[in-house]
Amino acid sequence: MLLKVVVIAFFFIACTLASPLNNPIEICGTHISDEERAIVERDLKIYKLEPRSFNHSTTLNVYFHVIAADITMEAGWVLYSQIIKQMQILNDAFSNTGFTWKLVSVDRTINAEWFYNVTAEAYDLQLSMKKTLRKGTTPADLDVYTVGFPKSDTNGYSTYPWNKGENDGIVILHASLPWGAKRGYNLGQTLVHEVGHWGGLYHIFEGGCDGQGDMVNDTPPQARPFGGCPMGMDTCKGGGEDPIHNFMGITSCRNQFTPGQMARFKVMMAAYRGVYVPLVDLPTFSGSP
Repeated sequence: MLLKVVVIAFFFIACTLASPLNNPIEICGTHISDEERAIVERDLKIYKLEPRSFNHSTTLNVYFHVIAADITMEAGWVLYSQIIKQMQILNDAFSNTGFTWKLVSVDRTINAEWFYNVTAEAYDLQLSMKKTLRKGTTPADLDVYTVGFPKSDTNGYSTYPWNKGENDGIVILHASLPWGAKRGYNLGQTLVHEVGHWGGLYHIFEGGCDGQGDMVNDTPPQARPFGGCPMGMDTCKGGGEDPIHNFMGITSCRNQFTPGQMARFKVMMAAYRGVYVPLVDLPTFSGSP
């Protein structure tokens, strides 16, 4: 069953690393507006799940597209072993959730224009790349594209699940893969973070201390994004220490989702991607007011 929503413009999450602790370079290339977000949250809140349609687990197909300027690692020619390690990290992050990610294929394309110039903002160019290379045939198929982002500090961006279609997918920095050249951010966490967005999760610092947050009850609010691994931070007093280890932040020490985030992820995947995994023993997430 698909959720009927009003037509919403495409949104991207261009997630980037922050340099010094209190001086983040960039968080999102394009933000979802409060109005559009409210529409999604309102419709999601009234969406009725059908437990009889649920599977206890599901395997989702992943298609990797390596875009390079030439056949050197510096120009994007990543090793197959890096992709295999990345898939292991992705599956470890989703262990015991009912989701398994299966690498179906890896293809390689030498295209300097795509490698150097594809960004979330270069909409027509990145759409041309996706339309040319995409192999997924259903909303539950994940296409991942690796590029260079040489003109920004971008680590990656993703479409949200309600933006499925020919533009669907995740674009990440090739150097963010395991053993890549992005020091501090080459542990495979970037793809996990972007998969969170692909499944409907927001940043943990969404809205700061006073906004609606990430619509999940068990993630303490965080005033702003941080890079590095700032232990003991509590930027929104009374809400608990900042969740610096959460995959939906941008620190270099991310290693977890919360039960509430996974509950939201499962509902989003059911509503928009037709994937039904039961919400057994998981708390609900907060809906829009």
